[in-house]
Amino acid sequence: MNLYRETKWLRFMVTEKKPKTVVLDIRNRSHELLGKIKWNGPWRQYVYYNLGIDAQFNDGCLKDIADVLSSLNKEHRGK
Repeated sequence: MNLYRETKWLRFMVTEKKPKTVVLDIRNRSHELLGKIKWNGPWRQYVYYNLGIDAQFNDGCLKDIADVLSSLNKEHRGK
């Protein structure tokens, strides 16, 4: 797993590289898996998947996730 980005509370790890997209795990500082970011074909953009776990996020963590989504979508459009 390669680190894509790290924030104060979250780590975004590249877990899979596909020909045109990547899959990221989102983990907390205790290394617990909180969700994934993957390409959604019908929406033509990266989206967050919560994996059905009971996780709470404050506005800062949600902003971090949104920032990573924006970065990935911009990178993808630039290809």
